[in-house]
Amino acid sequence: MRNLSPEQLHDPFEKALREDHLVPICFCSARRAPASPSCLEVLAKLAPNPTEGNPPPFLKGEGADAVRVEVSPDPAQHVIAHVFKVTIDPFVGKLGVFRVHQGTVKTGAQLLVGDGRKPVKLAHLYRLQGKENIEVPQAIPGDICAVAKIDELHFDAVLHDSHDEDHHHLKSVASRRRCWGWRSAPRSAATSRSSPRACTGSRPRILACAWCTIRRRTKRSCTASATCTCASCCSVSPSATAWG
Repeated sequence: MRNLSPEQLHDPFEKALREDHLVPICFCSARRAPASPSCLEVLAKLAPNPTEGNPPPFLKGEGADAVRVEVSPDPAQHVIAHVFKVTIDPFVGKLGVFRVHQGTVKTGAQLLVGDGRKPVKLAHLYRLQGKENIEVPQAIPGDICAVAKIDELHFDAVLHDSHDEDHHHLKSVASRRRCWGWRSAPRSAATSRSSPRACTGSRPRILACAWCTIRRRTKRSCTASATCTCASCCSVSPSATAWG
């Protein structure tokens, strides 16, 4: 086998990453110090840098009229940041976590939230490091920061400093359909030795569903929106919704 240099592997490695054909996993021992520099060296030589990554899929407009807009990691351009998490901190209150995709966010900056007309002031800018919130003066593209005590912030909001980006939003990620978990048991010992009921098409006898488990733990009445059919529920009328 011919030995290939890192420079020869870089371009095909980057192309495979862009097309989702390759998902690299690089790991090392956290207890052995010599392993960490080796892992960082592999990432520095083979992995593409952030400027080579796929640009974030920002859209302008809604529905069928939405068009793709270009966002570049340039700290000198207009600010575009995406709020991907909103939490309640026991010490600072409401905390909005966002990633800067374009421009430079500075402490005291006036930013617009979505299509809002009134800007909000970022009095304090934090960088999250574990459980600690470290105050920083600014954030550049690629940084993940947080701001506190801003009621206008919400999940999936876009922060920007110009009305030209009023209708910008990040493309939604398709999520899988939610499923209910059930715990079932065979009707008899003979049934347990036969083929699974899923193959025969018959329904198993439901012992307890998630709603009934909550009802027993909290000692409250069952308030499931779909009528439950399990043996321990307070309601036993069949419902197609309960079976999905």
